[in-house]
Amino acid sequence: MTGFNAQRLVIGGGLAVLGAAVVFWLLAMSAANTGPKGSEHPSAPAVAGGFVLDFSAADVASLTYISEGEMLQRYECTDSEAIGRVVDALTRLGLGEPTELVALDVGDRLIFLLNDGTERRYFFEAGVYVDGDVRRTVDSGAGDLTQALGLVRESSVEVAEQ
Repeated sequence: MTGFNAQRLVIGGGLAVLGAAVVFWLLAMSAANTGPKGSEHPSAPAVAGGFVLDFSAADVASLTYISEGEMLQRYECTDSEAIGRVVDALTRLGLGEPTELVALDVGDRLIFLLNDGTERRYFFEAGVYVDGDVRRTVDSGAGDLTQALGLVRESSVEVAEQ
């Protein structure tokens, strides 16, 4: 009988451990779905359905636009008209739901240097806005942003990467 009791004890203990693991997994999944999203210090506030900037075009001293693709191209822009068009296009972007889409070979990085010396950084990766750990599809306004960035390329000096 002792062998039978030991066998029941091992099976019961295994089931208890498995049950506890399932409970902890469920709690972890629940916390992941309801907890805060993105980085603790986001580069800029963004909300589903719209893109919110905490500055205006008048607050911007310069814009660095880095286009990542087959080649890395970097543009430094101080043209207020081009910067204004980019800021306006950003405010009209419509953001969608979070997504898991990842494209590591193409992206657009925008770095605004504000008049007070602070920076605001934004990264778009193949039609997806990336803010820390959160990725959101861009549902509307991408064409306007593309046109505005074309104006930045035309009115800027391309800086060679080292």
